[in-house]
Amino acid sequence: ACVRRIKLWLPEPGKLTQNAHIESFNGRLRDEYLN
Repeated sequence: ACVRRIKLWLPEPGKLTQNAHIESFNGRLRDEYLN
């Protein structure tokens, strides 16, 4: 991540809604680029 200047973002502990948004985005990204 550091070599490619990608910023890693992790949700705060206990913030399940943040994780849900990330999972939703990951699912859409996966569907768009792998199907």
